[in-house]
Amino acid sequence: MGWTMFIPEKALFHARVERYDACVSSPLGILAIDTEADAVAVGLSSTARSRNDPMDSVYLETSIVSHAAAWPSSVAEVAVLQDQAKRWFVEQRHLYDVVTSQLVIDEAGMGDRDAAGRRLALLDGILVLPVNPDAETVADEIVRRSMMPASARIDALHVAAAALAGVQYLLTLNCKHIANAHELPRLYRLLDSLGLGGLLICTPIEFLGGGDDEP
Repeated sequence: MGWTMFIPEKALFHARVERYDACVSSPLGILAIDTEADAVAVGLSSTARSRNDPMDSVYLETSIVSHAAAWPSSVAEVAVLQDQAKRWFVEQRHLYDVVTSQLVIDEAGMGDRDAAGRRLALLDGILVLPVNPDAETVADEIVRRSMMPASARIDALHVAAAALAGVQYLLTLNCKHIANAHELPRLYRLLDSLGLGGLLICTPIEFLGGGDDEP
């Protein structure tokens, strides 16, 4: 299943871009924005922004599945991340409405057959979100504003898919591009301006807690 390009009307799009530029360049850093009008200007449908699901939902990004399904690494830093991903599946998965995308299915199925089989087994039974054509537009805007490089456009598509689906959390171990603390504030402001606010990008340890954090 592919991702379909969606092209908004140029006049509305450029008007929307100018308003966003004014927002981020304002001396006060604040500019009142009509998010409903802004979302329409970029071409996002109102149904894509609805969040009527009473349960907190989590979008599983590919790096979570890759770490959780992998054989234990001899590299200590990687082994820690693998353990966190596996613990999330055991301790947290049942607490949330877990979803993923065809993009994740496709990535998980690549490479070594045995490893791909383990990854796909973890995804078995998880709801696969329908492809939203607006994802291309949102991802392009993320890349255009240098929040992610063009080479990481697939990561921007993960963010777009999760935000458009109205999920509460995007779970990832990709801290280079997706859970990048330097870019997250700008990314959240962009999503807010498109009427897609509310998504939190997190890593497994933020759900697990415990250990030294306990009094």
